[in-house]
Formats: sequence, C-alpha cells, structure tokens
Amino acid sequence: MAFPLSLITRWLLGVRPLAAGYARVLIQPQPGTLTRAGGAVPTPRGPVAVAVAQVLGPNGLPTAFALNLTLPGGVGGTACLALPACAGGRVVVDGVGVVGAVSGDYACVQLGEGAHKLTCP
Repeated sequence: MAFPLSLITRWLLGVRPLAAGYARVLIQPQPGTLTRAGGAVPTPRGPVAVAVAQVLGPNGLPTAFALNLTLPGGVGGTACLALPACAGGRVVVDGVGVVGAVSGDYACVQLGEGAHKLTCP
C-alpha cells in the first residue's frame, strides 16, 4: 500500500529529495483541481509539512496560490509555485515580495529550515 502514499508525497504535495538524506528538498505541489491539500512527508531529518490552498479561475488555472511549509532542522529547499497564479514570477515569501527564478511553468525560491508561508499573487 505504500505506492499510493508515494504518489501523494512526490506529486500532489511535491516533496522530493535534491540531496542525499534529504539535506535539500524540492517542494513543487501539483494539486490539479483540488482547492486544498496537505500532509507531512517523513524524512531522515524529520517531517516536511506541506499545506496547499488555491483559487481556480474559470479556465481551471490557479489565480491565487498559498503554500505553508515547515522544513526540519538542517534541511534547505527549493519551493516552486505555478506561474498562472505567480505572474512574472512574483511570490510573497514570509511577508516579503520577491521575484522567483522562473523554471518552466513555475516560479522557484530558495528556503532555509523552519516555517514558511508563500503566496501568489
């Protein structure tokens, strides 16, 4: 039964290792048409907690996106949010507006350990 759980953590919540032992992680949620999703992904360094909320426009694309996450001690990460909601790569990270690096259909920002809130627009 671990296979469905693996799909949820890797794709829906978007948590994947970028370095050995989860020293760095990628958080790239892909909630599709779900308006909310969340969970904790166990890692050797502690759980990565992820909560996603989005508002979908009439075309089914996100017009607003929020990502709350907590990275355990000793873990850094790259969080990537869908561009339709983050026009021009603009992301608010912990209350501060930044322009994330655009990678494909995502705006990506670098994060350190601890709790973070990211929103678009």
